[in-house]
Amino acid sequence: MGRFVPFIVGGLVGACAAMAFTPRTGAENREYVMDQVENVKDSLAGVAGQSPQQVYQDVKESAANFAQEAKGTVEEKIADLKAGKSGEDELREKIEAARQRIADQVVQNAEESRAAVEEKVADVTEPVVEAISDVVEAATDAVAEAAEAAPEAAPAE
Repeated sequence: MGRFVPFIVGGLVGACAAMAFTPRTGAENREYVMDQVENVKDSLAGVAGQSPQQVYQDVKESAANFAQEAKGTVEEKIADLKAGKSGEDELREKIEAARQRIADQVVQNAEESRAAVEEKVADVTEPVVEAISDVVEAATDAVAEAAEAAPEAAPAE
């Protein structure tokens, strides 16, 4: 019994480490853990009528399978790291995609603002042009009247 408890604790620590480095999402991990808990419950129900030697053999096989699976996961992660794949690359890709979306949105907003400004300028320009035309016309009329009045007011030589 003295060696069994450290074995179980080591298995649990290894399981936690394997879960931390797994490529699955949190929801997938929770589902996996629940499936494993169900498997253990089923195994324990089947163990009730088995001999201690048979239980030992089953535990030994399960531990070997788990160790092999954990080893494969760790080797996969090491290979990914050596190949340059990491969470950083994925994060960088997501950041770059977000930057591109923001840049596209800024361009779209600028174009919409430009169109709105052009519309407002057109609305304001028309009355200003009409006012300038009125002033020019009034000035032209005033100059014409002044020109007509000037020969009459000019001193005779």
